[in-house]
Amino acid sequence: MAAAAAVARTVKIVGISGSLRKNGVNGNLLKSIGAGCTSGAISGVDFKIIDVGKMPLYNSDLESQVDGKIVFPAEVEAVRAELAQADAFIFACPEYNYSISPALKNAIDWGSRTPNLFNDKAGGIVGKLIYPISVPLSGHLGREGTFRLISRNSFYDHLSARGCAG
Repeated sequence: MAAAAAVARTVKIVGISGSLRKNGVNGNLLKSIGAGCTSGAISGVDFKIIDVGKMPLYNSDLESQVDGKIVFPAEVEAVRAELAQADAFIFACPEYNYSISPALKNAIDWGSRTPNLFNDKAGGIVGKLIYPISVPLSGHLGREGTFRLISRNSFYDHLSARGCAG
């Protein structure tokens, strides 16, 4: 009996930048990751960066119920559709005042609404310290925003416990 041919599966990875700047460092970091995924060096990966800047600030008053289903604002529905199709996420996490950026927090808030679209999916966190002058002032090398994202991961089951083979 001939062995069945293995069916190659494309893994969809969604990049979410916590920076809204058009040419921000963290967004560019995600673009570099995407370029690496599409360069041919890695096969079977579909990488897409989603724009979270058009979503309104989280407010449950903006949700409605239609036929027993929660309906979100159109901008949120578009992002949630991308999140629902993702197999994994990469969060580009800038540090804003020793925490994660409001844009990233907002994306997490909308994405973790019922049903939580982050659950049971792999995730990674990347980031770049832009201002080395802050190192002596803060003493933590710009890690605080990433630490806050990991330590407050109730939106994302097992985010800090999952690894990435590579």
